[in-house]
Amino acid sequence: MGKTTEKKSGLVNLEEYCDVKKLKREKNGKKDERFKDIFCELLSFTPDKNPHITTIQNSLLQKSFEKSYIFVYFANYLQNEDNGANITTIVTEKDYTCLNYLEDYANYYARCYTPYWKKCKRLHFFRGTSFDLNEFKKMIMDSNHDNWKNYQGCIVVKPIPKGVFGVTYLNHYDSINGNSDKTINPIPKKNSIEKLRYYKCITNQTVNLFGVNKIVRTMPFKEQDGVVASCATTAMWMAFHKTAELFHTKAPSLSEITILAGDNENSPGKIFPSGGLRVSQVCRAINNLGMIAEIKTQFDSLSYFNAFVHAYLQGDIPVLFGFNMKTPDKDSNHLVTLNGYRYDNKIFGYASNHYISDTIEKFYAHDDQIGPYTRIEVNEIPGAYVPDFTHENELSDFERDRKTNDHLDVTTAWWLDMDKAVESMDYNDAFKKNSANYRHARPDYLIVSLSSTIKVSFDDIYNRLLFIQFMATSYIGQSLFDAETDNTENENGTVALNIYEIKSASDDDKKKVRKDFTWNILITKNNDYKTWLHNYFENFGQKHILEEVDIMMLSLPKYIWVVQAYEEDNLLFDFVFDTVENNMYGLPICVNIYRKEIETVLKNWNDPRIFNSFTAIPDNYSNSLLKELIEDVKITPKLRLQWKEILEEIKGVIKKENDEINKGKREECSNFENILIDVLKHKEKHKNIPLGDNNGLDLIIVPKPKTPEIKSPKRTKTYGSRK
Repeated sequence: MGKTTEKKSGLVNLEEYCDVKKLKREKNGKKDERFKDIFCELLSFTPDKNPHITTIQNSLLQKSFEKSYIFVYFANYLQNEDNGANITTIVTEKDYTCLNYLEDYANYYARCYTPYWKKCKRLHFFRGTSFDLNEFKKMIMDSNHDNWKNYQGCIVVKPIPKGVFGVTYLNHYDSINGNSDKTINPIPKKNSIEKLRYYKCITNQTVNLFGVNKIVRTMPFKEQDGVVASCATTAMWMAFHKTAELFHTKAPSLSEITILAGDNENSPGKIFPSGGLRVSQVCRAINNLGMIAEIKTQFDSLSYFNAFVHAYLQGDIPVLFGFNMKTPDKDSNHLVTLNGYRYDNKIFGYASNHYISDTIEKFYAHDDQIGPYTRIEVNEIPGAYVPDFTHENELSDFERDRKTNDHLDVTTAWWLDMDKAVESMDYNDAFKKNSANYRHARPDYLIVSLSSTIKVSFDDIYNRLLFIQFMATSYIGQSLFDAETDNTENENGTVALNIYEIKSASDDDKKKVRKDFTWNILITKNNDYKTWLHNYFENFGQKHILEEVDIMMLSLPKYIWVVQAYEEDNLLFDFVFDTVENNMYGLPICVNIYRKEIETVLKNWNDPRIFNSFTAIPDNYSNSLLKELIEDVKITPKLRLQWKEILEEIKGVIKKENDEINKGKREECSNFENILIDVLKHKEKHKNIPLGDNNGLDLIIVPKPKTPEIKSPKRTKTYGSRK
């Protein structure tokens, strides 16, 4: 009687369930130079190992890698030793069931004549010390094994001819070495040596590998297949993973999103195969998930574009970015998911910045045809034609054709040709900046998916910010920033305070050339903002300021809009607004003044309307200059574009008249209404700006400031908001 062979099971038979590929040679420690071939092999489903995969399917799969940008991008990221993940070992789960793919399989692939397989495989990536199958068996039995600390994420590989990169969880560049995530917005520090790179919209994704749980903090990524999903569908899929966490909505599969988007007028009743989505379909999918879509199609300037994206990303809300890409054959539309930004270290934190967002050097995006966290640069074209959007009905046909953001240029992460892509990988340049190697585009629109309870838009707050800027520049700025000596009174009685000493006393060579504030606008959870305030003042040893700040004790809505004013790295004051109530008078929830000298300046202007502009008390606010400005001046795109210039000119006129008063050449300042009208009407570049019913402003007088009764000490004290 013959012997029966007992079938091995468990870890003894682990090679039947997974494969471990070492990428570093034992003898010399150098990495295998055949990384591209190894990676390509692991992504393939060969007929001999998988009888469900036909020879035709496999040949199509292999051919797609030869001209795949995304394959080149991943290969570069995974093998790059200096700026990439520097992967040394890849573990392959041979038989993996992916719920996302299963939904797509049930909705489309299962009904196809080609016998597509419904099982996937999953690649897991490790850096550090390489290991083999025997060592991996030890890791499975020990969840605290040191090798698990080097886990970098995974890629699901789908058994289809196109769009094989399924659900992907990979560490971004800052978290490869275990760096923690940064806060909602940075502390503006001058001459920072830190890489001011912020990856936002991050979620916790749990990966279970043979019973061992690993958490990867990332935004999920996936490649479009062009059948159940287009670039628009895939961009939404990536964004919806974060909005599901924020707003407690569903995170649907690709095919489900395509169904939610519905058909369009060119293909009534037809959903699959997906030939791409229109903007209306994108908004419909967002609405069908119980959210609302805020869309912007017109960008007056690069500053406005940056401020819009920056405001939402600071609150971890992803932004869909659609652009028209210039290709060798014809232009094509593309949609990506913006999820981060990087500031220019050379100018960040300097007093010359009008907005913090003006220092953004590049954005980061999940591009479903390139890869995760690809860089995107948006720049203003010098001398480009900008149509006058104020009078839409009066635009010529030529102007209408050119009004769609032709003054902005987008440098994408798309190479001009495959040779450039392969060259960049061979030399491991980690996608260094060289715009000549990449395709350019024109921005078309931005779409933000928001909770249905967030009813106040970015423009609602941005328009109020313009008036707050005017108030601060005209009444506080000229007192704080025009001082030529420290802690003394000027001849005209303005308050000359040295606010530079608050946190910058060691910078002896600092030149006091500041003439205006630096502004920031953001939407965020109120608890996140309170936490950031703790971190901000603790970072500079000034946590005692929080004892006198109202916002720390207030019960606030879950989401708030915040307008901040800085002097370099000094947070001077902020306005907090509701995200639900669109108050037509611009009444904030609270106003927090963090520096005593700000309140001193407000009191020295002998006008209650100025002081009451920095309050959240309804009765006082009703008698405020800020409310009057919001009521009487109509904000238009043209006015937004030139607001900074208008402020500078008005401020210049006021300063000139104050100088004449001090020299005895005039008795008092002009009526402010006349100053404003002179700037808006009699300057050629402002002549088309419409005013309100009362010619903009009604009998607003800018008085000579009252001489302060007290002098400031040599080192200024800090102060919280009014109770």
